[in-house]
Amino acid sequence: MLDVLVAGAGPAGSALANATARLGLRTAIVDPAAGKPWRATYASWADELPQGVPLAFRSERTRAGALTEHIVDRQYAVIDNEALRADMDDDRIAVQQARALKAHHDREATTVLLDNGNRIRARIVVDATGSQQALLGTTRRRPPAEQSAVGVVIPLREQGFVQKDEALFMDWREKHEGAPSFLYAVPLNADEVLLEETSLADRPAMSHRELHDRLMNRLRRNDITLCGDERWERVRFPMDDPLPRPQRVVPFGAAAPFVHPATGYSVAGSLTLAPRLAQALALGLDKGEASRVGWRTVWPARALAVHGLRRVGLRVLLGLSAAEVPQFFEAFFRTSSHLQNRYLAGRCDLPGTLRAMTAVISAAPAPLRARVAALAIGMTSA
Repeated sequence: MLDVLVAGAGPAGSALANATARLGLRTAIVDPAAGKPWRATYASWADELPQGVPLAFRSERTRAGALTEHIVDRQYAVIDNEALRADMDDDRIAVQQARALKAHHDREATTVLLDNGNRIRARIVVDATGSQQALLGTTRRRPPAEQSAVGVVIPLREQGFVQKDEALFMDWREKHEGAPSFLYAVPLNADEVLLEETSLADRPAMSHRELHDRLMNRLRRNDITLCGDERWERVRFPMDDPLPRPQRVVPFGAAAPFVHPATGYSVAGSLTLAPRLAQALALGLDKGEASRVGWRTVWPARALAVHGLRRVGLRVLLGLSAAEVPQFFEAFFRTSSHLQNRYLAGRCDLPGTLRAMTAVISAAPAPLRARVAALAIGMTSA
């Protein structure tokens, strides 16, 4: 029998499996894509990543555009997926290419049924299957608010949005008909840049076709011609998955859900927490209370409070008009870098989150301030 079974072989699940295996726990991963390359671009604020995470790019300067352009006093980073996977490979981790379907519990352990007919028994099971939440039995009461994006990778020298040492976190200054979207531009290495048209959050999500058309129009207006053999990236994931109910299966990563309701980021938080969760599970297994200790580590009280406040922030964003969204981010980027950072990072920073939200409301023009306040307290639906 295993000590730990992790469902999901993305960065979160792989980091946790590596951490538990290093502690000597008998560990396995199940995922239909186990062993396959991670195709998504995983990026983060550099100071949120654990020391030693291999990077493909790290900015010297980070810019953002709302109504005007701002310099963000923070370095931005793109993770080197191949190097990170290599760092996490461990011969002590058993790997099965299969999908976890159901979990059945008895007093001693949990048995997980796989789609290949196999069953795996483990003392503790972790769901790191992302928005699938395959083993958690989560019920969504309404369609989720989702982030969607379409991006293309082109030679860095053939565009003028960013220099080789800088990242464009978001730029809302181009006007579109309908719901707003922004340009995200980040070098992937010394030679290539990802240009991505992004809808931050919408219910339902903005279609990939619409985002593709907007991106192509943006490229044409900037005299950028594609050759036809470029690599494209398409993104769509929920921003407001409900918290799973406490149970024997422990959630981790985007399945927890760690997704930041204002940015969509979760990987840095998962990589940071993985060693601490592994330690907690090892201690819990010794005491016979691994699930309870695991849940307390993933969702301490302060993290729950911060998550709730950030969900309020998402509700505000969903309720703003296309013209109000750039005004809102203008107010956000006019606040101090310190407060920006405290809102964008720190899962457990309740005082910082409150101060940052208050500062943004104070920096907004009066009509927008009233609108944001009404949305925040639920007087207006989103």
